Amino acid sequence: EGNILNEIPYIDAKSFSEGVAAVQISNEKWGYIDVNNEWLITPQFKHAYPFENDKALVELEDTMLWIDKNGKILP
Repeated sequence: EGNILNEIPYIDAKSFSEGVAAVQISNEKWGYIDVNNEWLITPQFKHAYPFENDKALVELEDTMLWIDKNGKILP
């Protein structure tokens, strides 16, 4: 219908999984948004993968880590 759905310029985006999607912004960092287009985890990752079983794999400073939906690093 021509309505603006998103004013944030995403460079890339993954599919929603568990109500969350990884998105890449113009500085090439990845973060996560919810279905209302609100940031859950601000862009800070070199790579970010979809959530599965309440955790997602991300790359931060050349280290692969698991995080929860609050951005907390998991053991």
